[in-house]
Amino acid sequence: TLNIFHKHADRVNMANIAQTVNVLQSMILTEGEKMVKTPSYYVFELYKNHQEAQLVDSYGTQQDTISYTISKKNNEVTISICNYALENSEDLSFSFEDLPKFKEANYIVGDVMDAHNDFDQEEQVSLKAFTNYEVKDNQLLVSVPAMSVTTLTVEV
Repeated sequence: TLNIFHKHADRVNMANIAQTVNVLQSMILTEGEKMVKTPSYYVFELYKNHQEAQLVDSYGTQQDTISYTISKKNNEVTISICNYALENSEDLSFSFEDLPKFKEANYIVGDVMDAHNDFDQEEQVSLKAFTNYEVKDNQLLVSVPAMSVTTLTVEV
């Protein structure tokens, strides 16, 4: 959904999460002095570089299970990709006018479709370094796993 909102930023001026703690779709769960970060928390963490950035028009052919958005802020391009597929990873390539310089890549992925964090299993889904990419010529080649959200940042 964040990708759709971002791609229609000309019509969607602001999108946010209504409530953040101890409700449906919480970003954080608390119980006494305990606190758990949910997958939603990590998705918002992955998308923070898109704030105050300019949407980059992008076109391509990809599976229906892939959604992505691209933005530019200063000399950085941020690409966020969601792979909704339950089983298949997807290979994508992004072309640049000049050779991009890789800066950072992170992702969240679940082992099963309904993977979640709670007080019994705090870190089933968490932010991890993403390494399934290659910069070759003027392209960024990426292989995103099933059931994942991935964000890559490159300097241009």
